[in-house]
Amino acid sequence: MAGIGCGAVWLGGFVRDSITKKCEAALGNIIDGLDDDKDGRVNIDTFVHFMASHDIIIDPYEVQEMQNLADEKGELGKNALKTFAKHSWFWNDLDHQAEDIFRESNKAAVAFNAMDINDDGYVTKSEFGQAIKGLSETQIKGIFNKYDESFDGKLT
Repeated sequence: MAGIGCGAVWLGGFVRDSITKKCEAALGNIIDGLDDDKDGRVNIDTFVHFMASHDIIIDPYEVQEMQNLADEKGELGKNALKTFAKHSWFWNDLDHQAEDIFRESNKAAVAFNAMDINDDGYVTKSEFGQAIKGLSETQIKGIFNKYDESFDGKLT
């Protein structure tokens, strides 16, 4: 159903609570996906950049408020970030895209988990090559050169 938003009271059999849960689930997936080191904290700049890549622009005042709450590394705990987002101006923008973001993040998680053969939270070049047959070593190196941000031979 296109156009379902978190702020809707009733749309085609959905009640507001069930739609809000999808928004919260999408936000949870976003935050979990951005927590690269799985320490329960997310970098504010990374979060703002991700949201902007989905046409959700966070007001500079709200960015500053998040940074004021963040630790010295510019990170905010997952629960604090979720609570902040639910009470922010950008929540309405998120609610309009929650279903698409949720679906996209679930697909990415399923694909990543399928490639992470040993369940260590990383995909190595070897695991990537085993999961996606038919790629040459050169192609795999090219993919890792583009997406391995820490250049440690692992995708997260």
